[in-house]
Amino acid sequence: MFKRILIAYDGSPESARALVVSIQLAKSLKADLRTVYVYEKLPAYAAGYMDFGVNGASITLPMQASEYYRMLQVHAQQSARQQGIALKTELVEGDEVQAIVECVQRTRSDLLVLGIPRHYGLFSRLWNHTTHDLSQQVAGSILEIH
Repeated sequence: MFKRILIAYDGSPESARALVVSIQLAKSLKADLRTVYVYEKLPAYAAGYMDFGVNGASITLPMQASEYYRMLQVHAQQSARQQGIALKTELVEGDEVQAIVECVQRTRSDLLVLGIPRHYGLFSRLWNHTTHDLSQQVAGSILEIH
């Protein structure tokens, strides 16, 4: 069935549930499991505003983000290891949707797992645009976890 599973993981409660489900799925299917973390670069004008408010903030913030993602990677690997699964992790910088699509293609993943929040009505359509955009661009299967 699925041989390569990719989880878009950001540490949110929804992506944490997606991680748990993906680990169980990878274990039962004997599939390779990988997570991708996307770090969206701040717009150029933001650095000026941040440094104006706090000297050196444009340097400190990316370092803090890198440490945050490193901790997420370690936590995800520990969770997988407890279930006997080797989890590969990857941190990429760029547009969230494009980076995930490129990772799916590069790793030849046949299942992308996303944790999505529950929102209702018009707010749901506005909030879940990333999921919709991914569904339009990813050729393989997508599993959405609430």
